This record gives sequence, C-alpha cells and structure tokens, in this order.
Amino acid sequence: MLRIFLTTLVAFLVTTGVAPAQMKSVPVTTPTKTYTKFAPPDAHECERIGLVLEEAVRLSDIAGAEAVVDWQALYTRAMNGIPAPERTRTNFLETADANLKGATGIMANLVQTVASGGSFRLLRVVENGLDARVVFRLAHLHGGVPDYVTFVLETTADGGTFVTDIDRASEGDVTSLRLRRYFLGLASGVTRNLDEKVRGNDRLRVQWQKQLEAADDAFLTGRNREVLEILASLPDDLARDRSVMLTRVNAARAISSKMFDAVLAFARATLPADLAIERIALDHFLETNAHDEARRTVSTVNAAVGGDPYLDWIAATIEDDSGDLAAARAACARAILGDERLAEPYWTLLSINVRERRFSDALRILESLNARFDIDWSGIESAGAYQAFFESEYGKAWKTRIASRR
Repeated sequence: MLRIFLTTLVAFLVTTGVAPAQMKSVPVTTPTKTYTKFAPPDAHECERIGLVLEEAVRLSDIAGAEAVVDWQALYTRAMNGIPAPERTRTNFLETADANLKGATGIMANLVQTVASGGSFRLLRVVENGLDARVVFRLAHLHGGVPDYVTFVLETTADGGTFVTDIDRASEGDVTSLRLRRYFLGLASGVTRNLDEKVRGNDRLRVQWQKQLEAADDAFLTGRNREVLEILASLPDDLARDRSVMLTRVNAARAISSKMFDAVLAFARATLPADLAIERIALDHFLETNAHDEARRTVSTVNAAVGGDPYLDWIAATIEDDSGDLAAARAACARAILGDERLAEPYWTLLSINVRERRFSDALRILESLNARFDIDWSGIESAGAYQAFFESEYGKAWKTRIASRR
C-alpha cells in the first residue's frame, strides 16, 4: 500500500475520484481549527499570505512555508466520509506527514526548484465567495512549460487565514483528493463492504481498485498499451475522471504522436481547456516542433491560468523557432511589459538581434539585462553564438563598459 501512496504523491500519475457528500453513518473527522464559509479572506490578506509563501521559498525556509498550511484541515478533507479503524487513520496521518512535509515534502520541492535556478512567483489572487486562492508560477532553470501551484485559503472563526489545500497543475488534482484516493485504498483493506458505505466516485474507485492499480503498475513499468486497454475497460464515469484521463494522455504520449493526438482529442472533448491536460499537450508540441498546435495550446494554457507573461515568452520561442521573428519580438515585448522580473524574453531578444546583425539593439538589450539582473558575464564573450556581435564596434564597446565596472 505504501507503494501506491508514493506513486500517488510523488509520481502523480494515478487515477482520481471526487469526494462524496458526507454520510450520516460515518463519524466526521474534525480539524483543529474552525473555519467560517461566510467570511472568506479579503484580497489584501490573501496577497500577504502569498508574499509570505514566495519569500519563504526564496529563502529556502521550508518550515516557514509549512507553517502557513493547516495540515490537519487538509487531512480531514481526505478522510471524511470514509469509514476505517482508528489505527488505519493514525497510519494514514503518519504516512501523509512523512511524505508531504519536511525535507522531501511539498514545500521542499518548491524550495529545491528555486535553489536550482528556477523561480516561484505570485501571479494573482482568485476569490470565489467561499474561499480564496493564491496562484503561483513555478518555472525551472532551463525553461519549458511552467507548473502552476494554487493554495486554497480559508478564514478561521477567530480571523486567522490558513492554506487548507494545495493544487499543482502538474499533479492534476488538489492534494486532499489525491490523499483521499490513498486513504480509500487503506480503508478497503480493513473495512468490510466498503463499496456499500461510500458514494459516487469513491464507490467506483473501491469497486475498480484492482484495475486502477494494474494500470498504475503498467504505466510505471512502461507497458503503456496495456495502460490504455485497462483504462478503456472502466465504466464511463470513472474513465472520464480527470486523473484517469491524465494517465491515458501520458501513456499515449509514450507510445506515439499519433496515439497521443487521438487520446488528446478525446480528453479535450471530455475536459475542455483543462490546465493539467493542456500543459502536457504544450510540452509535447514544443518537443515535437508542432508549431501550429503549440501556438494554439499556449494560448489555451494562458487563458486557463488567467494570464501569465512567462507564457508570452514561450509563445516568443515558438515564433522564433518557426522563423517568424517579428511575432517573436512582439511576444517578448508583451512578456517584458507583463512582468519586469522576467529575464528570459531579454535573452530571446538578444539572440534574435545578434542573428539579424542588429548589433546596436543587441547592445541595448545587454544594457537592460545588466541593469535589471545580477548576471555573471564571464562566459558570454566566449559563446560562439555571440562572436559576430563582439567583433563589432558595439560588442567592443560592451566589453569596455563591462571591464570598467568589474
């Protein structure tokens, strides 16, 4: 069972179900804090929490970031409505703590990404009347499709604000729901006739648990056609479930582009503009240089996340790679206008200007980079891509200016 849990929380590739309504016959697990659904956090408080998280991750303060989360509330969401002995609940809590917190946990993963050269930026606050959410972009050192991390915020009866759930687009579901799937697996081994005591997709997951585990095992061992066969045998409600769909998309991608396109079409028809699915699609189309599909998909991802200048930069790289340098320049300009902290669009503009031998513009971009960012320039002068620039009068002027500032 631990294998299933680790696969669920680390590989993020197992199937999902929607938590059912609370059943009267099942005792309710009570969180340590009392939350009010009638007073969601205001935007200023949400932004404050968001900035606390951003700063804690930047400073590699794992404990500080974890302190903002009400872990018991998150675990309560995962367990409620599922009957199981107290010992099983205790084992669940201990395992969840060991995997979600500390040096290998959720916050540690964010810290490690940033410490390795990535970035973790607060994008926006989203309010829906019951709770509020702060949305972050998690980008990696070498670019690629960013992840999006959303923290659900709720207000306690005494006015405090805490994170009560976490949603990473790369994982496909909120943490409490992934934990719920694991707890269902635990409970099914110790609670007789569990499928008669839970409802909705929880019941389906219990009834089809062997098939779901078989699909998981097949995926982990590279038997991707078998994955698709197993998942195709599921009842319609479960087959169309979000994380089942993600597994199908990933398995199809591992087989061939043709298979991926077919499964992606079905996934898009079932879950239109789904951020988790579209992120996978964008990564695939970038990898395979499918420029037209990549253009459309980056626009879909941008709309799904509510707008992100980093995606404008990715759009610029698509246009650059396809040869439309004017469109690439325009997309870089949008990215810079949208987020002055982004260095990536400056580097893309620099590359374009050097290739087009617009050396005066290249010098201007270098000056902008030097003024805005802390950059070690020692290696750029020997980079082959920039040799024509450094042999020009503008490149020589740059070397003189940099030498005088050292």
